[in-house]
This record gives sequence, C-alpha cells and structure tokens, in this order.
Amino acid sequence: MEPYLVFSDIDGTLVIDHQIVTPFTKRVIRELQQRDVIFYIATGRMYNLGKVIARQINDDARIIASNGAVFENEQGSVQHHLGYAALKAAYEITQSDPRLSAHFFYD
Repeated sequence: MEPYLVFSDIDGTLVIDHQIVTPFTKRVIRELQQRDVIFYIATGRMYNLGKVIARQINDDARIIASNGAVFENEQGSVQHHLGYAALKAAYEITQSDPRLSAHFFYD
C-alpha cells in the first residue's frame, strides 16, 4: 500500500506565536508517522526557517520551502533555481512600477 502524505503550512496552522509547535501537535504528528504517514511542512518561508520548525517536531518531518523551490525527499534536499533570463525579467518588471517589489533568495 502506498503511504499517505500530510502537508501542513506553518503560519496559522502548525505553530503558535510564529515559532512554537505545541506538544499536542508534535504528538499527533508522531502518531501519524508511526502509521507510515509522511509528514511535510509546506511553506513559502526559506528552507532554513522551515528547518527551525521541523527540528521542533522530529527528524522525520520533511520540508517543502521557498514556495516549492526547495523540498526534501528520501535522498535529501532538492532545489529548483530560476535561470538568469527569468530572474532578469522579474527584476525588470518590478523596476517598472514603484508599487512592486521583489525579494530574491536562495539557501
């Protein structure tokens, strides 16, 4: 039988006070994992910030971060980077309108 996957956002879902995973939440996640459910934290945050939350849960909690640009699987973390042309186009668009801003980051 294929394992189930459970995905949880961080803010307003998994944590309280922006950084704290409650003991009850940790216990529920561990019970799911003991039933072969793969638990993922899915976040728009950068990978390292997702890792801070995952460490509170346990070593088996996986991460999808940076709006999907970085994710973990059995072999480790996988990263997808935008190419130069895409980055340049995004930057130029944000420069054309003072109401727009851009934030570029990597691990």
